[in-house]
Amino acid sequence: LVLPSGIGDRSMKQSGKMFYDLADAVLVEKLGFTRLSVDNAVYSRHRGDEHVVIGLHVDDGLEGGNCEKALDAFEREFSQHFETKFQGELKWMLSIAFTQDREARTIALSQEVYIDTLLNRFNMVDASTLTTPMDPGMSFSKDQCPVTPEDVKAMENVPYRELLGALL
Repeated sequence: LVLPSGIGDRSMKQSGKMFYDLADAVLVEKLGFTRLSVDNAVYSRHRGDEHVVIGLHVDDGLEGGNCEKALDAFEREFSQHFETKFQGELKWMLSIAFTQDREARTIALSQEVYIDTLLNRFNMVDASTLTTPMDPGMSFSKDQCPVTPEDVKAMENVPYRELLGALL
């Protein structure tokens, strides 16, 4: 999606929020979608037997539905309000690769590229893989935290928190 004039550019911290508010108004008030209560970035519309679900993330979107007719109608309607580029079948979004097998009715998701990025970022490219990397019965407590100034200094260069945050 191209951000409409008046929304600003991607470098503005509030651009995403401003666009969300505008897209929300268009989807709900003009196109008849309902915002899901469990996720404010997901919308659905049901017209008879036709169902469309939309997911938004900043200026990217994902659409799905049970028939091409409903999806084509949504794309035409949405394009009347925003400059859009619908790119066909989903292959990649938010660092996740998607592979669809319509015949088997399956969708596979892969984060291999993201995992490789993390391995490089945290200097773990040569780490050995294990099915269970530690004893499953192991317990952790504050007693295991570094106590001496030397231990605390040694742990300053271990990006443990950053790695956990990247995995969540």
